Amino acid sequence: MMNIWNQAYLPMVKWTFKYITVYPPKNVLDIGIGNGASTNLIRKHFPTSTIYGIDCSSTAVEEARKRNRDDVIIKQEKIEETDLPTNFLNWYLLSKRIFIGKNWINPFLK
Repeated sequence: MMNIWNQAYLPMVKWTFKYITVYPPKNVLDIGIGNGASTNLIRKHFPTSTIYGIDCSSTAVEEARKRNRDDVIIKQEKIEETDLPTNFLNWYLLSKRIFIGKNWINPFLK
């Protein structure tokens, strides 16, 4: 199932890189990393950026850690419980959307 997801999803991630105006982003958060394929792609595309990945699934986090190098910071947590500061991220990836800016968590809070 994850292979099908990666085949459909990763080309969209690559496509979005053309529209990112902050180059290179200093800090990037990938939300819902799954097996870490998109996180790894982001790291390869922005090798000087600090990449963070979060997912609430322990299985996903385990797979993502296998796929990514130690320089990618991967945590098991929910977005509404993250301790990552909102004012230091340049952009973040959530499913098929990229958000640019500093106020990234507000859409997730009630």
